[in-house]
Formats: sequence, structure tokens, C-alpha cells
Amino acid sequence: SILKREPERQMTAARSVIVTGSSSGIGAATAEAFGRQGYRVVLGARREERLAEVVKKIESAGGEAFAHSLDVTDTTSIDVFIEAATKKFGPVDILVNNAGLNRSALAADAADEDLREDVEVNLLGPIFLTRRVLPAMIERHAGDVVFIGSDSAVRPRTYQGAYSASKAGLEVFSRVV
Repeated sequence: SILKREPERQMTAARSVIVTGSSSGIGAATAEAFGRQGYRVVLGARREERLAEVVKKIESAGGEAFAHSLDVTDTTSIDVFIEAATKKFGPVDILVNNAGLNRSALAADAADEDLREDVEVNLLGPIFLTRRVLPAMIERHAGDVVFIGSDSAVRPRTYQGAYSASKAGLEVFSRVV
């Protein structure tokens, strides 16, 4: 993280964490792990019914969680999500940009919309989300932003052109934030 917590500063309340793409896979596992560690977890994804299942798992393990619909390709959805997260748990302490999509196809065969969606979910979504939480983190001199990358960024695969390109772009963006 480029934002370092001051060592002498103690947090009196649990830190809040947003995990995007938390309805399954890495996102759900990450949200559950944060919940077990006592973080207040905000889950965001398009599949709301799956989010509810993850919230139940976190709460049954003694954690605190809140789910809200999120489409990282839609800036209005992002704004509504961030507002709901902040209203529920206060300022965002950690953002885990995990939402991802891979519409595998040869570049010559891929539909324009599939290529666009790969780039929007994997690259633009994290950029838009980070842009919305970073100013408050900078103001507080505290916060962490995590980007979930892929080895496809350095070892691109034939059927993953847009995915690999978007993850490579994400790596570059994470170095300049």
C-alpha cells in the first residue's frame, strides 16, 4: 500500500473493508477471511443472492458484514455502493479490487461487447472505485487499496487477449496510484 498507517495511531473500532466481486471465488474467500479477523466487511457484486450467502457465512463466524449490489462498469452503481458502504460502516479503510471477468475467445472471433466488458470490469472498475475512496484515505493518512491481478498480465494467453491486457493495465495503474 502507498498509504501507511502511522504506528502510534491506534484504531478503537474495527476497520472497514470493501471487497468487490465477493459473491464467489477469491472475493468470497477474501471477504470471509476479513470477517473472521474482525473487520466490518462490505461485499459488492452483481449477484445479490450469492452475496447474501457470503454475509451469512461471515455473520455465523461472528463477523459483521453488509452486502450491496455493485456493477463496477457503472459509475452510478459505484457511487451508490460507496455511499451505502460509508453510511453503514463509516470511512473505507481497505478497498480490495477483486471483481473480474474473462470472456475467453480468440481476438478475431471475440464480440466487441465481450472485449469491452473484460476491460471495463478488470481495469476501469478498479480505477473508478479507487478514485472514489482514495481522497478520504489521503486526508486521513490511512488506508489500503489492493488490486487482484493475474499471471496473465505477464504471460498472456491466446484466448485471453482483453483479459490479459486489462490485467497488465491494472498492474501499471497500481504502481502509479
